Amino acid sequence: MSRRRSSRRLKVVLAGLVLAGSMSFLTVSGTYAIFTSEERDAGATAASGTLTLSEVTNGVTASPCKSWAAGATANANTGCALLISTPTLQYPGQSVSGTVALQNTGSVDANDLSLYMPTCTATTSPSAGVVGGGNPCTEIADNGSPDGLELTIEETTSAGAVQKCLYPVVATGACTASTDWASGAPNSFPIFAEYATDMGTAYDLGPGPAKGQTRYFKVTVILPTEASNSLQGEQALFGLTWHLST
Repeated sequence: MSRRRSSRRLKVVLAGLVLAGSMSFLTVSGTYAIFTSEERDAGATAASGTLTLSEVTNGVTASPCKSWAAGATANANTGCALLISTPTLQYPGQSVSGTVALQNTGSVDANDLSLYMPTCTATTSPSAGVVGGGNPCTEIADNGSPDGLELTIEETTSAGAVQKCLYPVVATGACTASTDWASGAPNSFPIFAEYATDMGTAYDLGPGPAKGQTRYFKVTVILPTEASNSLQGEQALFGLTWHLST
């Protein structure tokens, strides 16, 4: 009798152990699913540099025009100083020049510098006694050659010595165009008639200055010797936009 009870009691105990063991096994099994490992790289950044432009016109270093300064919008300044002005009325064969110093004041190098003329408008000259009615921006003479204003752009040293002709042809040394622009000459273009609206038709001036560096230019406007009477009493109002890009 005691053996039966003892045996029954043992079975109950073993059953309990098996059940307890099963529950313990299932519980441990469940903890495997929450074992994880993770690493994080802290402090990673993506920062942009700056590309800004400062212009000194006609050597007036006291008041440079800055792309980011007062009057500028979206790093573009349209209020820079007057580049070319003729205090006296011009006649055929005369020319007038202005100088520009462009410095990359940003923190990144520029890959390209380009130039375009957003507007060129013909108006009447001050105190004009005779108005010819021609357009000095695009005037074409009867023989097919241009007799409107002509433009040359030369790159110089900081001291003003001409190094390279950039427009209307690229060549070492000064631009060789004379004031008598012959029909068919490679540089006989009216003032920016070929490059005259926006960045889509901008004239490429080559690699822009690296950060902290400056490029120097001389811009000359010529009234050709062969200018016709239609340009008497006419005046051209135009602007030049210098565009720096990476």
